[in-house]
Amino acid sequence: MKFKHLPLIIGALFVLVLSSFVALYPNGAPAAVTGSPGDGSDCTQCHGGTAATVTGWITSNIPAAGYVAGQTYQITATNSITGSGKLGFEVSPQDAAGNLLGMLSAGSGSKLVGSGKYVTHSNANSTTNSWTFNWTAPAAGTGTVTFYGAFARNKPGPVKVSSLVVNEQTVSLPSAAGPISGPASV
Repeated sequence: MKFKHLPLIIGALFVLVLSSFVALYPNGAPAAVTGSPGDGSDCTQCHGGTAATVTGWITSNIPAAGYVAGQTYQITATNSITGSGKLGFEVSPQDAAGNLLGMLSAGSGSKLVGSGKYVTHSNANSTTNSWTFNWTAPAAGTGTVTFYGAFARNKPGPVKVSSLVVNEQTVSLPSAAGPISGPASV
């Protein structure tokens, strides 16, 4: 008779373990889980499984010619994982060594973590799957910037990683080899 409530206790523990994502990070992912080479980790340590690479989940309004130093652009992270459960993300603009490039500003439904190096969801839920935030481009001469992002849904749940590579706009000067023309003589 001592084990009468054992199934109920086991069931309650099971629900607690499966919902630990909500208990641990309902208001954003911890810093440094974008899947970047510099971070060295993604959302799998909390969500389980192996991260699959996807394309096009991070987009921007940066022109095809590239970013201009000091200009502010909109970046959008879209979590397209299907199924049920809460959706989340984390994105960071970095170089290959993991250094932050430029400056992030959180948008609606997102917040900054890791001293402003990362932007993540501020309230995981099952309906919001897209977040737009601002990025101010770094100093001239920085070169290529890669936005690394990790996306998750539920726990356990699938994890996806995506990236967006943007170049710095370069200005080409006219060639000095061509003839110089002046006013016509009369």
